[in-house]
Amino acid sequence: MENVEQLKRLVGKEGITLSTLRPSGYVLIEGELYDCQGEQSKITEKGVTVEVTGILMNRFLHVREVN
Repeated sequence: MENVEQLKRLVGKEGITLSTLRPSGYVLIEGELYDCQGEQSKITEKGVTVEVTGILMNRFLHVREVN
């Protein structure tokens, strides 16, 4: 499990989804793989650029699709 402080430094950074988020899955940021959750009731496809908007339950990145 990632240290919460390490995860907090990722807020505002962009990454690429490595799986379809339904709404959870995986994202690649700066060459590292992270568990993440996308926006509720929205499916984000694999290979989409997302931005980290926060931390959930001290272990998941919350992300949203970048337009």
